[in-house]
Amino acid sequence: MEIEYIEIEKLNTHERIVPSVLNRLMIKMERERKFSVAIIVDVNTMTILDGHHRFEAAKRLGCKKVPCLLVNYNDPEIKLGQWFPVIYGDVGKIVEILEKNGMTVRYEKTLKKAYWLLYSEKAGAILVPKRVTKEEVVKTARRGELFPPKTTRHMLPKLNKFVDIPLEELL
Repeated sequence: MEIEYIEIEKLNTHERIVPSVLNRLMIKMERERKFSVAIIVDVNTMTILDGHHRFEAAKRLGCKKVPCLLVNYNDPEIKLGQWFPVIYGDVGKIVEILEKNGMTVRYEKTLKKAYWLLYSEKAGAILVPKRVTKEEVVKTARRGELFPPKTTRHMLPKLNKFVDIPLEELL
């Protein structure tokens, strides 16, 4: 599979980024003046599957195109999993932030009941977020909407994503 340079405006995102991760990545890219890991993109919809932070960093650094590996998202070898956020510190602060932003927090006695509320679509999240489907990823990207950061975790067949491309080639 060959690396292709794709114009930034042709790519569709589906996840928000984590600002601290983006900042660290931008500092690294500016210091090294290179792009090190290709972005994985669905060839049919131009949806970014892996590399939202790299994409956003390149965009903010003035790149017009990014190195991509194009894959067929319908390939059964491409699996969609999820990340599990682990929260350290005072969890009560999370509740305060949610309530301050107009969300309701309710506590259930059993995980089974919490899962039922989540999957009956009466609740938006428990601390174990709902798993999304490939179809939802594509629909979200096409609508120009974004999932929260790290909603998806794409597990791809053995692809060599590593590149060594000077940023100047992408400007």
